[in-house]
Amino acid sequence: MSSQNRILITLLCLAGLVSGAFASFTDTSMGARAGGLGNVFTAVANDSYGMFYNPAGPAIVRNSCVGTTYGMYYGGITDGSSVYEADLSFVMPSVSGGFGFYWQETGLRDYYSEDTVAAGFAMKVMPDLAAGAVLKLRSIGYAANIYSKSLSKLSISAISADLGLLYNIAPGMNAGLSVADLLSPNVGIDTPSIIPATLRGGVAWYPYSGEASKDLLVALDGYFGAGNFSVGAGCEYWLMPKVGCVRAGYSIGDDNLSVISGGLGFRSAQLIPGMSVQFDYSFELSMSYADLGPNHRFSVNVVLDK
Repeated sequence: MSSQNRILITLLCLAGLVSGAFASFTDTSMGARAGGLGNVFTAVANDSYGMFYNPAGPAIVRNSCVGTTYGMYYGGITDGSSVYEADLSFVMPSVSGGFGFYWQETGLRDYYSEDTVAAGFAMKVMPDLAAGAVLKLRSIGYAANIYSKSLSKLSISAISADLGLLYNIAPGMNAGLSVADLLSPNVGIDTPSIIPATLRGGVAWYPYSGEASKDLLVALDGYFGAGNFSVGAGCEYWLMPKVGCVRAGYSIGDDNLSVISGGLGFRSAQLIPGMSVQFDYSFELSMSYADLGPNHRFSVNVVLDK
């Protein structure tokens, strides 16, 4: 297959143009920590990336934090194509809840990009129940080249919104529910390209929540959107309490979805006075399309200590 054809196929897959009217923004992940857990994060949602998975997340974040990620997709592609992800996120807790913001871009470098800018607020509506809402701007853009010359314009944007709930079932156990893209925005340029509403639900369990010397997380998620259903499981264990951890996850679902994931985390407390910094790495490998190679993510999350 020629290099030009490979680039075209990659572009079509990334843009989702091979899936009919439901086209863009098919990736549902953000951040290396969640990536290492198999993107099972709906009931976890307790860091700067949590609002992406559940708008209620900022209500349970204890300290202000900012995170950034760079991702490299499909490491098996050898024709020079560069599929990437970059993001920036921020959460600031308040007396009654918390505020959050994030920006995320994914794309095929020099050909196509998908951008999301989002802001939201979450609050405790009951002692054990938090609710949140996010307003976001979805945008797609094409570079001026032979693949886009037939388009009437090169970019388009649309408004969307998410809602989420987090419930503390028992000490060390949370349940989460979120609905993304409630407005089903159309980001098609010359033909409709609807971002479908998606539903996530999950449970997170910290078995040793009362023991400071142990830190284990086990999480389960279900995801439904555009007629497809998937389930996933993930775990995180801090081998050195509050210093270093390992993560693993697995997801299975419709359209031959079968993805294994894993990752590492390292936390440096007080690297800068009043701050702790966490470094995370994750990989994800589709067992159905293993020849495309893994996705790699690298994140830095800065937490401002109270």
